[in-house]
Amino acid sequence: MGKRKFDYPAIYIAVKNGLSKREAMEQFNVSSATLGIIMTAGDAFSAYTPKDNPLGDFTPRQLMEELRRRGYTGKLQFVEVKTVDLNTL
Repeated sequence: MGKRKFDYPAIYIAVKNGLSKREAMEQFNVSSATLGIIMTAGDAFSAYTPKDNPLGDFTPRQLMEELRRRGYTGKLQFVEVKTVDLNTL
């Protein structure tokens, strides 16, 4: 049997918009523990803003070197997003 897939953002938003936790557990077929994890993670994510990202000042190479320094091993796959304002060209 494969992993169950949940629509985590939908569950989080539904509870934040007034759906009781009991109703969310029934509607989305999740356990109390799973719902707690979704809500905790959602609160942490919604509190995050890109301005608060202390890692944003580092290059990808610097971040990889820091991970290696801390003892991480294996492969790292990442996507780099660049923004270009066409109005300033």
